[in-house]
Amino acid sequence: MASTRREASANYFVHDSYEVDTADNEDHTFCGIMFNVEVLDDLPVDHVQINSIWCRGALGDISIYTTPTGWEGKIERANEWIKLYNKKHEYSMQKFVELKLDVPLQLKPGVRRGLYVHSTRVDDDS
Repeated sequence: MASTRREASANYFVHDSYEVDTADNEDHTFCGIMFNVEVLDDLPVDHVQINSIWCRGALGDISIYTTPTGWEGKIERANEWIKLYNKKHEYSMQKFVELKLDVPLQLKPGVRRGLYVHSTRVDDDS
């Protein structure tokens, strides 16, 4: 049955984005966020490419790091993280700012990467 056969890999590009609603009640202070990105291997995908990450806040000097297999257990192991981005940004409390990676991050199916977006501001607005 031709209708149930899938190609070995996709022959097209899909542009997608995800927004996480983070209501800012200013009841906490933090300088970054760590999260994992994983490409599932159940569909014919050659790779997923991350070109940029968007964020808002007091910003300042922003860095983005990545680590193989996820961030768990690596919070204080700086040698396991690779810097992907480092630029200074102005305050942008309401509008999201694009942090465009100099070199896009490509992930193959079955691959998991930890990401860390970090501000080096010294005050509680970071």
